[in-house]
This record gives sequence, C-alpha cells and structure tokens, in this order.
Amino acid sequence: MIFVNQLKQTGRILKTQRATRLIGSFIRSSSIISNDRITSLVQNLEQADLRDLQRRLIFSGFLPDDPRFRPIFHPSDPNTEEQSAKRDNMPSFDVNNAEEVCSRALRGSLAIPAFQTFRTGVSQIFEKIKHNGTDLGGNVATYIALEEVGANVVHEHVGREPSGLKFNHMSLLHDKIPHNPMINAGAIMSSSLIQQGKPFYQRFGEVTQIWTRLFGGKKIHFNNSVYLSEKGTADRNYALGHMMMAAGGFPEHTNLQETLELEADTDRMAVMAATYANGGVCPLTNETVFSPSTIRNSLSLMASCGMYDYSGEWNFRVGLPAKSGVSGAMWVVVPNVGGFCCYSPAIDGYGNGVKGLEFFKELSVKYAFHLLEPERLSGLKIDPTADGVKNGVAHNILTLENE
Repeated sequence: MIFVNQLKQTGRILKTQRATRLIGSFIRSSSIISNDRITSLVQNLEQADLRDLQRRLIFSGFLPDDPRFRPIFHPSDPNTEEQSAKRDNMPSFDVNNAEEVCSRALRGSLAIPAFQTFRTGVSQIFEKIKHNGTDLGGNVATYIALEEVGANVVHEHVGREPSGLKFNHMSLLHDKIPHNPMINAGAIMSSSLIQQGKPFYQRFGEVTQIWTRLFGGKKIHFNNSVYLSEKGTADRNYALGHMMMAAGGFPEHTNLQETLELEADTDRMAVMAATYANGGVCPLTNETVFSPSTIRNSLSLMASCGMYDYSGEWNFRVGLPAKSGVSGAMWVVVPNVGGFCCYSPAIDGYGNGVKGLEFFKELSVKYAFHLLEPERLSGLKIDPTADGVKNGVAHNILTLENE
C-alpha cells in the first residue's frame, strides 16, 4: 500500500499526521474527556486535512461508525463518549488507543497493512463461493466459565477431547462428563458453571454484559420467539441434561430449565473474533474482556473441537481456531491478526455451514493463515501481514453474509 499514490501528495499525509497528533495532545491535556471539546478542535482543522484523515482510516479498513473515531467521522454528534459509556455501562473513550491506531493506519503498520488489497482478494473468494451453487454457534458460555471459575474447575465437569461423534450424540467420557465444551452436552454443562447460586436474572445480566463487552459495546439480543421454539422442541438436549444429571456431573442446585437463546449479527461476531485474536482485548474499546490464559485455552479447544466431528479435517485444511453452529454461523480467529464471521444457513451433515466451509478452505489456499504454515511456503501463498506488525493487533474487521 503506497500512501503517496492514494493521497497524491506526501505533504498532505504529513499534515494529516500532524492533525492526528494535535487531536491526541489536546484530548490528553483535559482531565475530563469531552466529545464537545474534541468536536471544537476537529472543526478548527482544515477541511481538507480532516477529509484526508477520514479517507485514510476508511482505506485502512475502519468503518465510520467505529467508536474510536467518532470525533473524527462525526464531529457534530451531540452524544458524548462519556454519556454513551454511562448509558451502556461501558468503559470511557480510550484516547491513547484511538490515537495509536490512527497513527499506525497512517504509517501502514496495522496487522494487515494493505487492507484494500486483502479485501479485494477476500471478496473474490466470497463471490466465487456465493455463486457455487440463530444459534450463535459460539459456546461462549464455556469461555465465560473459564474466566469466572478457572480451567481446573471447568474441566472437572467438561473434557478436552474431540468426540468424533455428532454434536448432540448421547455419550459421555469414561468419567461421566461431556467430551468437550464445543458440543451440546459440553455447552449445557458449561452454562451451569456461570454465576452459580445466584438468581436467574443476575446470571442473565452477567452473561449479556460479557457478550456486550466482547462486541465492543454493541448489545446482544434475546429472541423470545426462538427461545420458546427451542424450549418446546429441545427433547434431545433435555435428554443430554438428564443423562449428565444422573451421572452426577452438574454442580449442586443446577436447573436445566434456565437456558436462553441469544442472537447477534455478523458484525458483532466479527468483533468478538477480533477480540479473541487480540488476546482478549477488544480492539474497539481497548478493554480486557478475557485474560490471556482464558483465550489460550479457548482457542486450543476451538482448534481441536470447534467444528464438531469435522474438526480434524478442518484443522488439516484450514488450520485456524473456529466455532460453527447449526444456524449456519461460523466465526474464525486468526491470532494476532483479526477475526472473521461468515453466515450461510445451509448446513451439512456435521452441522457446519456448507458455503462457510468452502469459503475458509479457499481462504487457506490463497493466504498463509494456517497456524502450521511453514515459512518456506510463504512464496507460494500470499501473506497479508507482510510489512505489518504481528504483536497483538486486530483492528481490521471484515464480515461476510450470504443467504
């Protein structure tokens, strides 16, 4: 990516960089971060400089609704960052993070420096697969439980082994616990470990708040009609629950009726995937949602078990931590680079989205993302992180949807 070609004049880039530093310095000098004061400064910039800065950020892969750059894209927005944070119970605007990301975009040192080139390549794969002929799928309950009670407690109740069986198969390990958290039995067991002993409304509030933090402040949705439908047809899941209850696998006072059906769009799920890629730190808010050890444990299980009984073939061909769901949603993590979410409701016999699988297979053929990709293959595949930084930056988010 050559900035001079994109913005036409080196002098213009230097002026934009000075504008970015000026905004950061001005904000840091204030004891109270006020969007009104940022707006005042932005409005005093030359319009050409501001437009160049906006174009540079969009060209680098950022969206105009990115909360880090609200003062730049929406300088006349009456809602302050401070008010938005209070309303959503989220951390206040992180100036240092916003300025650092903005500066890196100008220097071309993001995780994927030539983002438009990468976007074109990914879009070509998408279009190819598209014309080939709401369960969240995340089992995030497992990761919440890992963060809350720790890996030792979680794995007293849930194993770490691929089952080699269908996602809702009626089977347990030899010690009467589910094979892993990625299948139905494991997800049910993991949910029972969250906020044990607390009223249902408190448990619901805790879970939804964590989802919101994973999404960078965007709220998770509860679909009551889907919940009632699932509850009325969940005979096999109830059977799994009673089988584990009879085996003594649940903590005391577990209520199998306390389940929920939450939903989110691909944008939110891609932000969550980027949060996992960034070591548990949400790239939009710079907030640590999960500890590094929780992320490591979660990605290990996603890599070995996240695609149901197709996980071995997935790991061989794609080689990235992933989690699919029978809704057709699939989210994939490229550690230290970024996150994907792909949605296509047609599923195969394993319970994985058909076109989602094909998309990520093609992605792995074209790009050197496989975690075990030898360096000597770098000349045969495209490395979109070349000339970028590989130390925990996951700022570029691309979401794909297909009917």
